[in-house]
Amino acid sequence: MKIPPSFLLLSIASLTSIREIAAQCYDYTDALDLNARIPTSCKLVDKIEIPTPPTKAPAESSKFIIDYKCEIQTNQDLCARAQRSIQKVCEILTENLSLRKNINVDVSLKDLCPTDAQQSCNELGGAGFARTMELLDDDDIIREYPTALVKQFDCDQHYEFGDVDIRAVFNGGNATSLWFEGDPQITSDQIDFRRLVLKKFINALGVKTSWIEQPIFDKVSPTILTPQLTLSQENGGDFEFKGFKEYAYDKYIIFRGKELQSIHDAAKSLDEFVKEPDVKFKDQEEFIAQLVKSPQIEAAQRMANVSVNPFTLGFLPRGAKSDDDVIVLETSFNPYQNDVSMNNFDASIYADTEDFLMVSTLTSGKTLEDSMGKFLSPLGPRLISLLETLGYPTKKLPENDFKTNTEVILTKTTYVVTEIKTVSKSVVTVIEIVTGPPPQQTLPPTNNNPSQDDDNNDVIDNFGQDIFNSSSFNIQNNLTLMFIALVCCILGSLNTI
Repeated sequence: MKIPPSFLLLSIASLTSIREIAAQCYDYTDALDLNARIPTSCKLVDKIEIPTPPTKAPAESSKFIIDYKCEIQTNQDLCARAQRSIQKVCEILTENLSLRKNINVDVSLKDLCPTDAQQSCNELGGAGFARTMELLDDDDIIREYPTALVKQFDCDQHYEFGDVDIRAVFNGGNATSLWFEGDPQITSDQIDFRRLVLKKFINALGVKTSWIEQPIFDKVSPTILTPQLTLSQENGGDFEFKGFKEYAYDKYIIFRGKELQSIHDAAKSLDEFVKEPDVKFKDQEEFIAQLVKSPQIEAAQRMANVSVNPFTLGFLPRGAKSDDDVIVLETSFNPYQNDVSMNNFDASIYADTEDFLMVSTLTSGKTLEDSMGKFLSPLGPRLISLLETLGYPTKKLPENDFKTNTEVILTKTTYVVTEIKTVSKSVVTVIEIVTGPPPQQTLPPTNNNPSQDDDNNDVIDNFGQDIFNSSSFNIQNNLTLMFIALVCCILGSLNTI
């Protein structure tokens, strides 16, 4: 029996291959520790309006719902002054952002000083995500998005949100180091509490990298830097490696040099450490030993090297047209400082500009108004462009729909063969694969920063070159080859009929 060629072509063109990925959320239980992170399953829900608890309702104009707890029982005046400052920070953010959904913030003021009075107390506190969820980004990469940001996308469907979007803890144990509105003139050793809270809240909105020095790698030499690691153990059994995950912010971080390159190339290299899902190891030591022996360790070592060299990394805002538009990130600290390096703007460039707020150092002896001077807002234009790029609507861009292509992971990605260009008896020579709209390409601006030296350029260029020369196939290439082999088998079988 012979099959008409037209029927054969039609049959092949209708074949599909479907990939489906399970949903995953993460609860961050400690505002000061990114490793206090618990994987949790999250179900898909339809968009609903979240009612505002009447007991926590702030002023009508605010979209930040604050649950404030003060554990400094012996100083109620301090508790009240800190609460007023936190409310003021929410007003500043509301004046600059056009939030579509309320953001729930859990804030505690407590004594974080050492119990030994002889030791100095330098801890100021911080803020972080309360929950993130894995989303399929518009470049077909799965990243963790904080719920505070996902709420602003106003999706018809989303993973269920928790009761809290941001967790914050600040130190009230050394109150003399903090200045509050209404206090006497600020002294040279005091920090404006509003400035501290505002900066940390912005980090918790999503201005935070997943690239950190993981505690389990503290004995690895040379030092390595990796994205957020998921390594779980159930019921005392084997450890399961579930991969490295970037945050939403990491999508726009680039290596600066003669040619700008996304740091995702480094993350992609690390992802090839093991290609099978949920690979198991007998213990953490075996996992570390296998990673150190793998070719991928080189990418983690080079990231650690680049991240402690000044002017080497930047944030590429949407619509950047030249190197002048790139926000230079803080990479001058050596050793690397988790929660500081890459999460802040370079102080040597921006400390005396409108974007002073997000520099790495918290200036003492100046109130927020002193630092603002003639500037209208503590949120500078570069910071606003960064938040808009992440997907936040702002007063400048209230209808920001930049992230509408971000999807929940439960959505199936279907690879469909739409056209077969050439068919022989046993070989399909050209196949076109459609995976959805291609990601927008931004032409990398050239670097004209006079502060950057040739050594830094060499570090970045060599790193990017090694990553791009990797011989590993990506998911789409593998699916294409598998499909070609399948079609060849079908054609070979039909040819014998």
